[in-house]
Amino acid sequence: AYEADKGEKYLKPGINIGYLPQDFKILDPNKTVYEFLLQDFTVDLIENKKYLADIVLEKLKISGDKLIIKLSGGKYRRMLLAKSIIYE
Repeated sequence: AYEADKGEKYLKPGINIGYLPQDFKILDPNKTVYEFLLQDFTVDLIENKKYLADIVLEKLKISGDKLIIKLSGGKYRRMLLAKSIIYE
């Protein structure tokens, strides 16, 4: 973790900080965007997270049914951003 040289760190209540790696490799590029985004959630959370994924993907202009291997580089990065948002 990085430390500030000086000053005080303040995190507004309700704010979450996520991490988006620069060179993230997907093990199975033949999955759909939905499958990738929802793969780590338990069955009882999937419906709620799919609803959130739909909202995020619409804003990022990505189809959840699209295969990852078919995404452009920019859409691939936006999909990773969507994962960090819905994973909160």
